[in-house]
Amino acid sequence: MQRVSSMYVRAAYLLVIAGLIVSCGSRPSGENEPVPVLLPHGAFALDLPKSMFAQGRGLCMDDHSFYISDPEDNNLIKQYSHKGELIRTFGGTGQGPGEFTPMSLSHLTIRDDLLFALEYGFSINVFAKGGEFVDKIDLPSMIFETRAAVDPAMRVFISTPLQEHPIGVYDLHGAFHYGFGNWLGDRPEETQRTNHNARYLFFNQAGNLVSISRATAHIEIYAPDGKLLRERQMRYDRRFRAYFSKVDDYFRMNPGKYNQSTFQLVRDAALLDDKLLFIYNVENPEWDDLMIVDVAGDQIGKNARNYLLKGKDGGHLTGFLFTARNGMLHIYDSNRNWIYHYHLPSSLFKMSGPG
Repeated sequence: MQRVSSMYVRAAYLLVIAGLIVSCGSRPSGENEPVPVLLPHGAFALDLPKSMFAQGRGLCMDDHSFYISDPEDNNLIKQYSHKGELIRTFGGTGQGPGEFTPMSLSHLTIRDDLLFALEYGFSINVFAKGGEFVDKIDLPSMIFETRAAVDPAMRVFISTPLQEHPIGVYDLHGAFHYGFGNWLGDRPEETQRTNHNARYLFFNQAGNLVSISRATAHIEIYAPDGKLLRERQMRYDRRFRAYFSKVDDYFRMNPGKYNQSTFQLVRDAALLDDKLLFIYNVENPEWDDLMIVDVAGDQIGKNARNYLLKGKDGGHLTGFLFTARNGMLHIYDSNRNWIYHYHLPSSLFKMSGPG
């Protein structure tokens, strides 16, 4: 019951911030060049309950399948072909192997032949990609709003905004190895230890950890031992500068709102061919902007490429998650229950993959 109540509270906060986003009106000054538009070249419908709150679900894919977690449908993980055909379901609500407590199934990630399913706050269930239960990683403390990345040594790196360190490292038995990371922003550390400072985590081809904050789009690259190698504050990018000024003015005039808000600049992120892709929505709900930043090795590219995403009907996307593979972007629009396929720019990515 407490979990369900917290979901409604978070939804209310999101509505407050949505009003702030709409009030911020126009694109940042100095952004005069036309933004290229990406339209989907294919789409298919899914048999999932429609939901505006896609962040509670998880999405990942391999060369053969999509995997979507659905806490609203009995904590099931549903495996689909790249054409949208349901292959199997697994997981479920319960206390047995591979099962989850009610409404707790969250994000998904893949490493090699294993699928890692985060249980909101408590643990990670590990499955073979055919749905067979492999193991359960019990986490030693409550960890909310997390994303995870798994390195080749099968260590699990988890975004832990409510803990002592922003990023924690665990083994497959749930043992904590070490934590690292810097708190982002100019406010006191205790204020920053909130869910909106969670990070999306990925490993690039050099084996370094790429982190992007969902609150500020702050990009960092860490060595696997936690040493900070490079960082870039995207809030000073010309696309975000004017918007952040308006956000700061809003919270300066309404200081009590800051600790209550779940402001989220980055709606979702993915890593493909050492390019960090993230979708942001800063000025108007009718615009869904895709930013692509190079994050190869221990470097962060200076130039960021910007694209405007459109849905199947030419409209904007709502309540979505996305994943990228083989030169393509795949977006799950949970409000319409569609998966959209986008060809990414051929100058940046290999053009192959599912149609």
